[in-house]
Amino acid sequence: MRNKRVSHTADYAAEGVASPPVTLGGARSTVDVPMLKDNELIGVLSIYRQEVRPFTDKQIELVRNFAAQAVIAIENAHCLTSCGNGRPT
Repeated sequence: MRNKRVSHTADYAAEGVASPPVTLGGARSTVDVPMLKDNELIGVLSIYRQEVRPFTDKQIELVRNFAAQAVIAIENAHCLTSCGNGRPT
């Protein structure tokens, strides 16, 4: 996520990294999408499959759109709690 780009791995387990998604969740095919606000990383949306079946470009684009909408929702929630009276300013 340092480069703020989508990461798509066809077989995460084959990379030989004993990471929690692999060891605890059985992750195989993965997609990690950065959640960016003003080009700053505020989170990551990660999805995986427990079988080796790479995600399609269309599926990755859907996750990218969902991540963008999540950033908006987080900002709206932040404003509701910090702007006072529950009204955005």
